[in-house]
Amino acid sequence: MNGIYYIAGIDLGTSRCCTAVNRKNGISTVPLDNSGERLLPSYVAYDEERVKCGKLVIERMRHFSKSTVFDSKRIIGRNINEIEIDLFWPFNLCRENNKQLIETDGSNGKRKITAEEVASHLLKHVKQKTEEFQGKKLTKVVITVPAAFNEAQKSATMEAAQLAGWDEIELLPEPVAAAFAYFNDRSIPDNSNVLLFDLGGGTLDVRH
Repeated sequence: MNGIYYIAGIDLGTSRCCTAVNRKNGISTVPLDNSGERLLPSYVAYDEERVKCGKLVIERMRHFSKSTVFDSKRIIGRNINEIEIDLFWPFNLCRENNKQLIETDGSNGKRKITAEEVASHLLKHVKQKTEEFQGKKLTKVVITVPAAFNEAQKSATMEAAQLAGWDEIELLPEPVAAAFAYFNDRSIPDNSNVLLFDLGGGTLDVRH
């Protein structure tokens, strides 16, 4: 079997995540929760020892908001003075030992974690669901990132993927991924001018 079947493509979004794999009958998105939903809200909860991700976290936020972290993509790889603090965040930001930390309520009191760890929990969840869907272990992944991400943000995203158990990791700018998706199943006449918008939950990228 061609090695391409062992690769996953992940849109690690600010508000939602999505993943796709290349199967014998073409590219298919992966159900990321038990209801078959293909879009996973980028929410992570730490109120129990077992970390939870996605729609379930949103449904339980009324009772466990202070144990919930979201918007980690706005924080990852950035210093505290570069982050626009959202007054509606149920968690706090702090800096210890030259590390940017997120402080939230955990199962055993206050818990301090990095944005990389939060992203890794999302990526680990996606990895598990994708492996279940494919019926095999996956080690290679392509993750989309905003075109405006700097080297620190890219490096932090790579670290998150490694923490999640991915061995071979490639990063792809989001507008390039949008272009690939657009041209995947259609032919474009020569000398055409196409303007592609990647309108995400946290960034707007444009490719001409």
